[in-house]
Amino acid sequence: MRKVFMSIMLLGKIRPTKYISEDFVLKERNYDFPLSYLIDNEVEEGDTVEIITAVEHGEGNTQTAADNYAVYVQEVKDILADRKIDLHFTEVETSKDFEDKTFTKFFKRIANLLQEEDEIYADFTFGMKAYSLSMFIALAYAVKAAVNIELRCLLYAQKYTGTDAADTKETSELCDITSLFYLDAIAGNAKPGQKQALDEVMDMIIKE
Repeated sequence: MRKVFMSIMLLGKIRPTKYISEDFVLKERNYDFPLSYLIDNEVEEGDTVEIITAVEHGEGNTQTAADNYAVYVQEVKDILADRKIDLHFTEVETSKDFEDKTFTKFFKRIANLLQEEDEIYADFTFGMKAYSLSMFIALAYAVKAAVNIELRCLLYAQKYTGTDAADTKETSELCDITSLFYLDAIAGNAKPGQKQALDEVMDMIIKE
């Protein structure tokens, strides 16, 4: 069994952020990347660990992503330096120059990297939305099609506001959004005519 940690790399400059969470117990150390907290919490002696990261390459802002990836790799190595594990890094190159099959090709690459018996943790905080969507669909496909792949956690950090005036916050909440993955599984198995019954199930599962 591998523990697989997947994410899409930050495109902009790294800015100091204090991460907090009601969903996770966070170590006292401050990390630059949200997924580092899960890596610190979940990796144990003897584990095989695969770090899969989508990274944009090129000039300008995309070069910043490559620089950020180097920082992330070093951060992960520092976290795991004293643990006897088998550690691997896989970089999936992406580009802001799109063609008609850009995101389906990305889906295929991500899906092909996942193996039976994997235990997966994924961070959807950063990156272009279409790549995030493609990664989500690849996870859904692999979990359903393979044997004993387990999606353990989907992570999202409420870091960026999307406004130019306040693009980032000094404090960021780490949120567990794994429930969205299982809601997607329910939607994927729905049959025509079941909506009313499933709406009632949703009312029981999701309290307003």
